[in-house]
Amino acid sequence: GTRSMLYRAVTRAQLMAVVVNELLGGGWLEFLGHVRLRQDEKFSSDKELNRSEARAAEGVVRAHISEAVEAALSGQGIARQPADVFQFLVGQVSQMTEHGTELSDAAASSVSQWVQAAAAVERSVRASIALEATPPTAEELGALVSTASLQLCKNEVPHLEMAVAGVIKGWRQRTAEKSMTAALMAALEEERTTLPAASAAAAAQGALNGGGGDIAAGETAIRSEPQEVMKALRKAVKGKRDQGETVEVAARAALREWREMQAQIAVALDEAVAAQELDVGTFARVSLLRAVALAVCAGSPSDTAIEAELCKWVAAGVDTRATAALHAASQAKKFAGRVSDLLRAAVVRMIDAGTGAEEAALDALASWQRLLYEASEQVTQLAVEQEMELTADQNAMLAQQVAEEAWDGVGDAGG
Repeated sequence: GTRSMLYRAVTRAQLMAVVVNELLGGGWLEFLGHVRLRQDEKFSSDKELNRSEARAAEGVVRAHISEAVEAALSGQGIARQPADVFQFLVGQVSQMTEHGTELSDAAASSVSQWVQAAAAVERSVRASIALEATPPTAEELGALVSTASLQLCKNEVPHLEMAVAGVIKGWRQRTAEKSMTAALMAALEEERTTLPAASAAAAAQGALNGGGGDIAAGETAIRSEPQEVMKALRKAVKGKRDQGETVEVAARAALREWREMQAQIAVALDEAVAAQELDVGTFARVSLLRAVALAVCAGSPSDTAIEAELCKWVAAGVDTRATAALHAASQAKKFAGRVSDLLRAAVVRMIDAGTGAEEAALDALASWQRLLYEASEQVTQLAVEQEMELTADQNAMLAQQVAEEAWDGVGDAGG
């Protein structure tokens, strides 16, 4: 029962207290910091000063190396490189100076090697993109060269051809995504501007009234969740492009199919909501439509997706009610993270069992306060028996840990 769980939790707290008092020189504070000090070692201001001076010296050396690299780059007529490239060069120079090379010579050598590698990479990149319909901009080309050169110099790829092929593949993917996104947004704008005003008003009213699939709901989904929805739409566009359609035609078709799919889902969703007698508001409906559509795009059957999303929505609503009820019942008192989670979980269980939210919150709070009081009494008694001196804060912290352990045990045992 609860009392046996309480005694077991107190025993664990006793072991913790013994460890704190016997093994840690500074006691409770060191335990909270997870620091274990040797009894024969104390804070040394001289050692700390030496460490501070060493860190300062390292900073000065690093600054000198950075200046030398900048000078070497300027000597080659090169503007400052991207941060990752510059830090790589600084690291190279630092290693060379540690092995006895003069700073200026090390900087000149590292920059020279980098320039040669970057030149070879640039020639290869230019040859690879010579037939591209839309070649990269100067800025994009510089980024491709820097990335591939850095991979080569760090030995992240075995040879130049692989490095160049990798960065060009990534650039093509990003370019295709930009093109598809632009085409989708253009299709959306075209649809919005060509839609007759009466149809637009009817579509908007349909969304407010919970009607079937509509332009307003689809547009809301696309504009409010661009990353998720656009990813699904881009996938559809890519499939159509692979079949030979232009990106513009593919984007219009993908958007039209998205509308049709949402219309079908909306009908099924409304039927499920009505069957379960749920009170789903306008914004929640749009969110559910979007989530189900994305699940269907990922391969889930619509009925399964609707059931899963409605279950999530109901569970989230219960959790929100539980949190609000706890907040009201505790008179806005805030509990620490784990205690809050324990109480909310208990309230959710009681709500699921048919108890009202307010009654469940009051019951959970009363149980917690009673358990915390008993835990505090047990910790106090233990301290007296063990001749241990605990401050009020230490007693409260141990009592809360004991109560949490006992609460877990009671919950696992079924309440």
